[in-house]
Amino acid sequence: MLFPYSFTRALYRPPHENAVLCQIANYQAAPVIFRRLMESEGVETLSIVAPATPEGLRQRAEITLIARRFGLRILSDSGVYRPGADNIEASLRPALATTPDLLALPNLAPSDSIRLIGRAREMGFLGPITTEAAQDAELLINAIGPRADGLVMLGGASPVGARNARMLDFMARYVRRAGRWSDEAGTKVHTLELILATLQMAGAAAVGDVDRFKAVIPHFSIENPLSNRGSRLTYCGARDLRHKRQIGIPLVVNAIHRGRLENVLEQEPGEFMQ
Repeated sequence: MLFPYSFTRALYRPPHENAVLCQIANYQAAPVIFRRLMESEGVETLSIVAPATPEGLRQRAEITLIARRFGLRILSDSGVYRPGADNIEASLRPALATTPDLLALPNLAPSDSIRLIGRAREMGFLGPITTEAAQDAELLINAIGPRADGLVMLGGASPVGARNARMLDFMARYVRRAGRWSDEAGTKVHTLELILATLQMAGAAAVGDVDRFKAVIPHFSIENPLSNRGSRLTYCGARDLRHKRQIGIPLVVNAIHRGRLENVLEQEPGEFMQ
């Protein structure tokens, strides 16, 4: 079995059976984020700036379709950049020249977020900035201070109020290894738990027999071992992937507000995958 983090549907859809999407895709998070900002901020227009990579351009196409479905007007989607390049800030000019309500940054790598978000604020953009990629919020806040305010992003599937003792222990061990906790790391935390639990249900033979592993997937369900809210971990994906080939974890949306990371909303898979 493969457990990729690519959002490309074709990797998981039939006839492919041996790959499982390990996090919430941008085409699942973006509708929730856009709807929230339309209702709370009155957002009506947006501009999009994306990395010039196959995944980045694919995610740009996805949120373009989603925005139009919601009735949002796209003022610019021509801004692209090469991740890590010296001049990535130049990609913001066509997007911000149109004075959008919202700046969307799909497939935003944490290594590029400081420069793009900081420069957007320096250029006078005051509206919300969104990305369906989780970020290292502490690094952003420490690096660009109040310019990080207004960033709305996918969270690590573990809102602060839901973290149980096991999750807190995981975070403590991560900090000992990495030096500090990153919310982006939280998007990876459920995968190993689910793999191990599936192997336990399938039996030792599933380690060398992928068919035994797959046979457990349709009916797999356990209490989320990292949450204190009684949610469950399952496989999902019937709507977007046409069969259960996605880890069913909570959708968490966070924002940076007044120099602090705040939880905006959370939804269970049954809510945002309807």
